[in-house]
Amino acid sequence: MKKPLRSLISLEIISLGAVGALAVALSQAAVVASGWPQVDHPAAPPLTAAATGWLSQADSSAREISAYASSDYDYWDARVLAELWGQTASEAKLRIGRKILFGPRDVGLLEGMLLEARSNAVSAINPSGPLELFGESSYTYDDIEVLTRYWNYGDTEQALIWESKLRVERKLAISDDEKLDRTLAQAQQLYGSRAEES
Repeated sequence: MKKPLRSLISLEIISLGAVGALAVALSQAAVVASGWPQVDHPAAPPLTAAATGWLSQADSSAREISAYASSDYDYWDARVLAELWGQTASEAKLRIGRKILFGPRDVGLLEGMLLEARSNAVSAINPSGPLELFGESSYTYDDIEVLTRYWNYGDTEQALIWESKLRVERKLAISDDEKLDRTLAQAQQLYGSRAEES
């Protein structure tokens, strides 16, 4: 005689909502299909208000990040909006997604805030100080050197290299990175890259 299979699939799923209910149903179906005797388990306790709130918040965050990810907004938009809003870039991505989900009126407001954030970011660039956005980007010194040649007809004196870094910083502040990437690709075709010279 087969022993009751208490641990075949001992899913103690609490606070997973529909996913938990589906998992329990599937595990029960697996027990029935296996021919093992069924064992009654006590029902899971009802969700607490805190658990329900957490699930609701997690679901909301997932929808917000999905809306952000499928939009035309990018990291640099989130980065400058984060500065404006006093948040992290991750929090700004969620807020952008939330505004998208709220509809066209909020997207219009978002566009206005983005213009302000970009303007603030460009104004905050210190021509002689550290370049925060450039520092966060994946652009290398070799990229800057190739862009400097491209923008200055082959010249790469040190002052021009710094000007190129400032130009990249401004382009990132206004989320013009796609155009910058195309320009870099053209510059690399024309002048090659340092990596190719080695």
